[in-house]
Amino acid sequence: GSHGRGMFDLPDLVGLDARIPLRIRDVRAVGADWRIRATPEQQEKETH
Repeated sequence: GSHGRGMFDLPDLVGLDARIPLRIRDVRAVGADWRIRATPEQQEKETH
């Protein structure tokens, strides 16, 4: 809820260009809530 303590202290997302691509690993209901497990996608290294 709004009185809960957050798990993360992330900077504000002011635009979609600041998003972090995530890979969804698992989604499941936990009571009336949802648990979403995601990890940052690995950026492909450019080779020249």
